[in-house]
Amino acid sequence: MFEWQVEAVLEDHGHGRVERVRDARTGLTYVRTVGSRDDRWNPEFLGVLREVPGFPTLLYVETDGTDLAAVARPVTGLNLLEICGRIRMVEGLGSGVLLPVPVTVVVVRAIVRSLMVLHRHRYVYRALHPRWVVVDPTSERVWLTRPGCVAPLGDAAGDVPNADPAPDVAGCLHELTPPEWKVGSYTPAWDAFAVGGLMAFCVTGQYPQRMDPAGRPVFVRREVTALVDAAVERLRTAQAPELGPILEGTLREDPQERASLPVVHEQIVGFLVRHRISETCVWLALGRLAPVSGVPPATYARAWQYVRHGWPIPPTPTPETSAPAPSEADLRPSWRQRLRALFP
Repeated sequence: MFEWQVEAVLEDHGHGRVERVRDARTGLTYVRTVGSRDDRWNPEFLGVLREVPGFPTLLYVETDGTDLAAVARPVTGLNLLEICGRIRMVEGLGSGVLLPVPVTVVVVRAIVRSLMVLHRHRYVYRALHPRWVVVDPTSERVWLTRPGCVAPLGDAAGDVPNADPAPDVAGCLHELTPPEWKVGSYTPAWDAFAVGGLMAFCVTGQYPQRMDPAGRPVFVRREVTALVDAAVERLRTAQAPELGPILEGTLREDPQERASLPVVHEQIVGFLVRHRISETCVWLALGRLAPVSGVPPATYARAWQYVRHGWPIPPTPTPETSAPAPSEADLRPSWRQRLRALFP
């Protein structure tokens, strides 16, 4: 048996308590999520969590009466709020995009790929939020740190209140639009709206929804339209107008009209291929915000210059850039080695 020592309570809210704990016998540190026990935590569900590439490594689940605790290995890196805060301190926030376009595209693509795997197993995430998206430049991974908020597709009317009291539902309330809030049915469209909201935050620093004084989500069509228009204009100024339709498609109020994540993934991959964006340089640039020993500072500086100003290579009608992008396109090892050679 493990002998846990709670080092810190990372979060404590209606959806559970997240703790950083240390095993007194081995001295190793873990993250433990404590919540109410339910029927979801079965071997099949745990197997799904282990297959999603963006979830932390789940070690096991322990129960104590009516409580349940999921223990996972801690992840390293910076969440998106920390990244944006460091960029503000270094460069300030002007009229341009909050995050460099290559950073936004690479991070969102990794998130979409993880969510697509989850949806294939007929589950939705419900917890996409900048605070819970951790980017690790060292391992070149994007972590979704709230697997406990995963829920199966289908009717969830009993979990999503439609009354006046402040809601108590797993997930991030600014991702819920009125149709889902009233019907209470978990569908991939929830996560699609959340992806659009995350992109809007990366571009403008604002969410597509706000909360009223009672803690309920407020979807004001006029405000969301203004936010999307502002984001599209910033993307146009940043020489990335092709990303505007992705925002507009994912942030539609009607779930039936919302763009699906496979379509979003195809559009993002096409953008990466057409503009020949180097993902290796993006990860090196992010390393500037959380440097590691052994990498010369000049390497980080050149990579950051690339993601800020040097990436917009105009699309050219070559066979490589005009061919349809494969759904799982990625740089081949030989290409990655050659790109790393540019930044010794």
